[in-house]
Amino acid sequence: MAMMLTLAVFASGLTGLMTTHWVVGGIIASLIWFIAGHQSSINKKPQLALAWLSFAVLVIVALCGWAVVKEEWFGLACGLVVLYFEVRSIKRIARQASG
Repeated sequence: MAMMLTLAVFASGLTGLMTTHWVVGGIIASLIWFIAGHQSSINKKPQLALAWLSFAVLVIVALCGWAVVKEEWFGLACGLVVLYFEVRSIKRIARQASG
């Protein structure tokens, strides 16, 4: 019983945290897809890596768009930094795949 109550409190707190700090959640989601792409690149699967990394870029672009709508300029700046590194990695992997 106590465990269920603890889980409910944790879930409630996590939901409240993500509602307030959605930028962090969006960046973490994008970085998870980015890590999946990076692992595919390491495993010599460049096409799959590009697909994962492209999805990561879509997530971070959506985050940046939402940051503009919500006027979260610091969140936009953080998102743009993540976007820069993700696009740079896609270019590097694309160059390796092509030759």
